[in-house]
Amino acid sequence: MTPAKPPARRGRRSAKPADLYEAYLASRPESDPRLLLPRSALPLARGAFLLHGVLIEEWSAGWLGAFLFAEFFLVLRLAVLGDRFSTGRKIDPDLHRRSPLVAQIFWLSLSLAAVVFAGQALDRSAGGAWFGFGESGALWAWPSAGVGVYLALLVAEFAFDLVVARRERRTFAPAGALRATFFLAALLGLTFFGIIAAGFAGEWFGDTGVRAVAATVLVLARTGGDLAVLWFPLWGPGRLAKHALPDS
Repeated sequence: MTPAKPPARRGRRSAKPADLYEAYLASRPESDPRLLLPRSALPLARGAFLLHGVLIEEWSAGWLGAFLFAEFFLVLRLAVLGDRFSTGRKIDPDLHRRSPLVAQIFWLSLSLAAVVFAGQALDRSAGGAWFGFGESGALWAWPSAGVGVYLALLVAEFAFDLVVARRERRTFAPAGALRATFFLAALLGLTFFGIIAAGFAGEWFGDTGVRAVAATVLVLARTGGDLAVLWFPLWGPGRLAKHALPDS
């Protein structure tokens, strides 16, 4: 006689990981178009400032790209650390079980160093105009005042978001993490068209044309990512509902 199978354990099911976009909407970001419209002027002005600097003032497009990517990885590492210390549902609980805190802090330190190095190089190529302090620090020196203030604001935003998330016992879903994901998505979407445009621009204008196309793609991706997050409370819920899986 075949022995009967033991009844399945009714253990506690592991909590479903939180969704970054749903958690961000749950934090109730501003959704009034009358307020979002004037706020859109800042990313648009920053994009125009960057394009003017690279195309007219001949700042380094390569160091601009390096800085934006370094900032992208820094924001992601801060998001990982914030997710670990939040008191709400985790976005990636498996990552925290696999990766010790020391390793996460190590990668965060490398990301900070990369932002400082790329920021110093970009500031030098811009003659100090990139961060608006009229100075350009050496590559291997302490961060210039502009780079230091930029990093301080970034870390202060992370700390504020983490304190609020812990106090309200909710998932850590800062706007910076969404900006990073939208920046990468926009960059990937524009790269194909950028390669084609760079080919034509290179034939007509040489290296200057290729540089202009590269800078335009980077700035459009960054500006588009900023605007996408700003207006996400209006267009995001519909997209999430469209792609939501039915409950099993």
